[in-house]
Amino acid sequence: MARKTLGFSKNRRELQNALDFIDAHDNFVKPHGALRLRAPSKGNQVWIPRTPAMEAGISNHVWALEELLCYKA
Repeated sequence: MARKTLGFSKNRRELQNALDFIDAHDNFVKPHGALRLRAPSKGNQVWIPRTPAMEAGISNHVWALEELLCYKA
């Protein structure tokens, strides 16, 4: 058994890069259940997924992982 850790980071720069990627993934790619919006519909309830970046007004859509990996700052 192995723990899920950032043990692969051999120095501070690699650790910071890994943490930055995790933060970006959580804020732009991964929708948060508490931030979802109810879509206007008749019958079954339909929810619109939202990310923390969408809630903050930084983004207007849920990013795909490929979009995050190809983004150049």
